This record gives sequence, C-alpha cells and structure tokens, in this order.
Amino acid sequence: QEMKARVSGVVFSGIGLGAMISGTIIPLLIYQSVESAWLAMGAIAFLATVLTWNTWSIEVKQSHCTMSPASFRDLSKRKRVSIRLVLLAYTFSAIGYLPHTLFWVDYIVRELGMSFASGGFYWAVFGIGAAIGPIVTGVLGDKIGLKKALLAAFFCKAIGVALPLLSTSDVALFVSSLLVGMFTPGIVTLVSTYTLEL
Repeated sequence: QEMKARVSGVVFSGIGLGAMISGTIIPLLIYQSVESAWLAMGAIAFLATVLTWNTWSIEVKQSHCTMSPASFRDLSKRKRVSIRLVLLAYTFSAIGYLPHTLFWVDYIVRELGMSFASGGFYWAVFGIGAAIGPIVTGVLGDKIGLKKALLAAFFCKAIGVALPLLSTSDVALFVSSLLVGMFTPGIVTLVSTYTLEL
C-alpha cells in the first residue's frame, strides 16, 4: 500500500524509453534516408515484440476478496468535488503537453533553425524525462502524499510548457524538454493512484 505510487510509476516509465530511443536513433538515420529511419523503428518494434511475446499470455490470479462496484454518486460531496477538480486540471495538463509531443522537434528545427540532430537531442531529453518522471513522481507521492505531489507536478509541468515563451536558449529548451517529459507521464501516475484512493 505504501509503495503504490512508486510501482505505478515504473509501469509508465516505458513511454519515456521509447521517446528516448526514437530521439537518438531517428536523427542519425534520417540523414541516410527516410526509409532507413522507418525500417529501423520497425525493426526495434519487432524486436521488442519478440522479446516480450511470452509475457503477453500471463494471466493474473484473481483475488478471492469481492469488491462491490462503486458509483460516482456513492462518493461524499468532498470526494466528488475533488474528482471534478482533478479532471479539470488533468484536461488542461493534456492540452499543455500537446506542443511538446506534436510540434516540439518541428518547432526546434524549422522555427528555430536548428539541425535534425538538435531536434532529436531535445526529443531524447523529453524521453529521458518521461522515463524517470513516473518513478520520481511515484517516490514523491509516497514521501509527501499524493495531493501535494500532484500539485507540485502540475506546477512544474506548467513552468516547462511556458518556458519556451520566455526564452529559446539551449538551457531553456533543455529544461523545458526535461520538465514536460518528466511530468507528462508522471502526472498520469499520480492521477491514477490518487483517484483510486478516493
């Protein structure tokens, strides 16, 4: 029970590993040809499938304890308000990460005039953040409590999203990539754990 947020964080860290791999391999291969980049990503996906294939059929043993289905109406007024506020914040958080996940590399390469390698580097930084973010937020949630950790995560992610509006220096782009990378899946970890505890 005490390590629930931490365990949840490990599950979501795979997102970051994928972003980190694509951010380092694609820029190297894109200079060869677009086809080689596509083939490399296909090969990586195929290899990952082969390596994990046997684990796909593992069945989790069902617990003998019975759980009654919960209804939103069964929750107290305070818990219903809390869920609505988390949903609202989560919605804005999802809107906030769109620039970094859809347009980040394109913005860095086309708008800022940097190289594909630079775009790939910042995407890899995003991936590193996404790989460690769920674990960091999980540990934070276990240490200071889920509510405080969630507030801190929303605040840090907002800083990361807003930072390129203030500066496009190398340091600002690095910090922005890292913060948004960390707290995009990190917030998923905290929200899923927090709502289950309500």
